[in-house]
Amino acid sequence: ERGDLLVFVSGSAEIASVCQCARDYATQTGRWVILPLHSSLSVGEQDRVFDLAPPGVRKCIVATNIAETSITIDGVRFVVDSGKVKQMSFDPKEKVRRLQEFWISQASGEQRKGRAGRTGPGVCYRLYSEADFQAFSPYPIAEIQRVALDSLVLQMKSMELGDPREFGFIEPPARSSIENAITYLREQGALDNAEQLTPMGELLARLPVDVVIGKMLVLACALGALEPVLTIAAALSVQNPLVRGSAPNPNPAHVTSRKPLESAEGDPVTLLNLFNEWLQVKTQRAGVSRRWCRRRGLEEQRLHEITDLRQQFQTLLTERGLVRVRADPVRDGRERRRRHGERRELNRLRQQQEGQRLGRRKVLSLTHTLGGEDNSSGEEGGHGQPEPSLQEVRFKLRHDAAELGARCGARGDWDQSLLSLLVAHGLYPQVALPDPNNPSRRDSEQIFHTKTKQGVLMHPNSVFYSDPSLLHTHSERERKGSRGGGEASHHLVLFLSLLETNKPYLITCVRTPALQTLLLLSRSLDTDGGCTRLVADGWLEVKVAEDPEMALQVLSAAVRLRERWGRALGQCLTRSHADSHQRG
Repeated sequence: ERGDLLVFVSGSAEIASVCQCARDYATQTGRWVILPLHSSLSVGEQDRVFDLAPPGVRKCIVATNIAETSITIDGVRFVVDSGKVKQMSFDPKEKVRRLQEFWISQASGEQRKGRAGRTGPGVCYRLYSEADFQAFSPYPIAEIQRVALDSLVLQMKSMELGDPREFGFIEPPARSSIENAITYLREQGALDNAEQLTPMGELLARLPVDVVIGKMLVLACALGALEPVLTIAAALSVQNPLVRGSAPNPNPAHVTSRKPLESAEGDPVTLLNLFNEWLQVKTQRAGVSRRWCRRRGLEEQRLHEITDLRQQFQTLLTERGLVRVRADPVRDGRERRRRHGERRELNRLRQQQEGQRLGRRKVLSLTHTLGGEDNSSGEEGGHGQPEPSLQEVRFKLRHDAAELGARCGARGDWDQSLLSLLVAHGLYPQVALPDPNNPSRRDSEQIFHTKTKQGVLMHPNSVFYSDPSLLHTHSERERKGSRGGGEASHHLVLFLSLLETNKPYLITCVRTPALQTLLLLSRSLDTDGGCTRLVADGWLEVKVAEDPEMALQVLSAAVRLRERWGRALGQCLTRSHADSHQRG
């Protein structure tokens, strides 16, 4: 019987295992093309499931629940349902997101069955019994019961809906999740001790972004470092542009190609460097940026998303009165005519390519089964300069690459230590400490400890995974050469999130000097009698200096700096508040 096969499994690791076994069989028969489908694949790899199989060949698509409701694949006649799914949940006690495997719900089982024969008759094979199915929960767990509630609580406070603990939710979340969200918002300075919105909280509630991202943007406006932080904030808001594929560890060739653009300050600044370099490449002829991204293991679609999102952030901040309206560049008549003609030609190309995309489906080759690279996408077919892709045409219609590149600057135009501090201010108090024994461990076995969870690993996509010496060898060398600096040479690791899959990982990390960071960012400081040692936020102990007089000078300077920082931020918030009242 004709028709393609769709197999539902729980996660990317399971997909890799099934695909490997299936490819062995497909290679022997020459009758199958094996295609993985999950959210970590590049957009191009995901789109291949919609292409046609060669005559006499079937597609076998091995997918997560991304294929359950999000997309419809024509030609699928047979479905195999493992009955398993991996879902993200948030542990408010350990402050970690967990990707765990569960049995699906009955509703999900029916959805998967419905994927068979959407355009004709089909068959669903369930790898579980009828009794198992009857034991499944009727519906999936409500999202409000398994995610962090910071943004929700912030919006409720802004809308004056009363105490979130007493709110009449249709499906109430755990009380501990609400308490955790309130504590987190207090730590971020969005709520005061009376659980009322602070000026920062009022502004963050009016920015439809995550609290951490909003805080970074506000601080960047206050300190005049908006352009690079726009990029960093956008990069942290989209899926990581580093292509992971089905391999558990990064491709060594990709890591080597990215090495010159990596920053010792951490992942956010590395993403900034990659984006700025991509913009410079983008000004060259069509197709160059695609090759540049492939050599470095980058998904160009994510870089386009960063470009669009940073523009949206710029508009939001302008509307909130945090930045002035940027004047359009002055162009003479000839330049305006040239730009108008270029846009007209780009619109023609866009309409032409969108029509071709709807009217033509590509045919897959069997190289997928053999583990090779499929060239059916036709990105750079033919001779000479390739025609711009639809993605590139849309980019050129929305943005001027040269102008955007000039605003963003080249690598090294911004003080990377200042950028790290701004990012750290947004991330704090999400702090991890390197284990003292890390220098004697292998690179892949470096251990870190947070306030709520011990024994956490660095994610393989991080700069610090491929070069952990940035966190310990350099620090050891500084300490040996220091004179009474104490732990001033030690580094803290601040992270965007904790993710636990088969192991707990730190996601998107930045390093900052321990003493300076704690003196500037901690919410509470306790010192001994001579002020030579202090404890920040009740758990981080650090030595200021051996000499009490020197220690007192350091603490006094920190107090003055915090006051100036607070004034700069206050002026920024006041300007935004006044602007919002004028608009009202």
